[in-house]
Amino acid sequence: MFPNVANLPLRPPAALARSAASLDLLSGGRVEIGLGAGAYWDLIGAEGGPRHTPAEAVGATREAIDVQRALWRPGPEARLDGKHYGLYGAAPGPVRAHDIAVWIGEVGPRMLRLIGHIGDGWLPSVPHVPPGQLAAGHRIVDEAAEEEGRSPAAVRRLYNLSPGSFPRGRPGSWAEQLADLALEHGTSIFLLPANGAGGTVGDAGPLLIRPSPAPATPHGAARLWDRSTRPVGPPAPPERRYTRQQQEPARNLVAAHDQQELSLRQNSWGLGAYCASYCQLATAHHEREDLGLFPYLRRSEPGLGPVLDRLIEEHHAIHGVIERIDRALVARVTGSSGAWAGGEAGRDADAGELRSAIDLLADALVSHLTYEERELIEPMARFGNGW
Repeated sequence: MFPNVANLPLRPPAALARSAASLDLLSGGRVEIGLGAGAYWDLIGAEGGPRHTPAEAVGATREAIDVQRALWRPGPEARLDGKHYGLYGAAPGPVRAHDIAVWIGEVGPRMLRLIGHIGDGWLPSVPHVPPGQLAAGHRIVDEAAEEEGRSPAAVRRLYNLSPGSFPRGRPGSWAEQLADLALEHGTSIFLLPANGAGGTVGDAGPLLIRPSPAPATPHGAARLWDRSTRPVGPPAPPERRYTRQQQEPARNLVAAHDQQELSLRQNSWGLGAYCASYCQLATAHHEREDLGLFPYLRRSEPGLGPVLDRLIEEHHAIHGVIERIDRALVARVTGSSGAWAGGEAGRDADAGELRSAIDLLADALVSHLTYEERELIEPMARFGNGW
């Protein structure tokens, strides 16, 4: 068992090392560590984590691994002086039941070299490293291992699968596809996600997730875009059926959208906290889609390309309105617009601009979420979300 993968900026390496060693003892030596250097930095920052540059992330990961291994070794007090993590007289332990491997789930060239230098395994995922790109990554890992005097075989090769994208077809055809990877790349561990691949054909039925309905009455008269120009994705395969687990990613998408709408309604009555809450939520959600979900769906179903391009355009437009609201809030609080000098009439003008911007955002957001759900629910049930 292992975390796949632990987000290092939110997981102090000393605590992670001790937790892993404790579980290793309880399980009789069945625990390994999967590490990620961090992604979706806005979400990490929202929880108080650090924001690293790519170079800083490499350094932090190296130091974290040094900290973990120092605490796993029996001996005197451990001391390591690092820029990001350190040990200053910490007592090692608990003593692990076996040598816990550190598998790293990163894909950048500097991270791949780090894996070759000190890692126990490389753990890429299909959405980020499709099978055709594995050879280039393995080559960097192998060269780095040899630079350190290590055998490339000392670095285990793992792979997070994403059924539908890879492996393709019905489960009965997967063994041959995985065997090819094992022979070509030495991949010895394949990990199958619980969502999007579970259930049996007998459990399958029609798609039950439905897009949220558009409101009958908009908040304002202004429009952020022309809805009639929105592209439509390719039709779903006829007679396609979906297990409950396959529908879970789409259900989660709708739930995340519902949370955005709830936050928007709450913040429209608490304007002072607006961008401390909703803006952060929307930015993180859109970043996760733009960098993770959308590229995965584009690879899985190229015909969705125009839809995904339009959704990204709408993300940018929504952020423009959020910035407009932020400016209006600042002007209202500080009087920087000059409206306060105009007395009650000026303050009313500020309030009117703010209300107009919020109405525009509310209409645009609901329209966007409805369009996204209409176009992506079925593809997400068919392909999953790639995570």
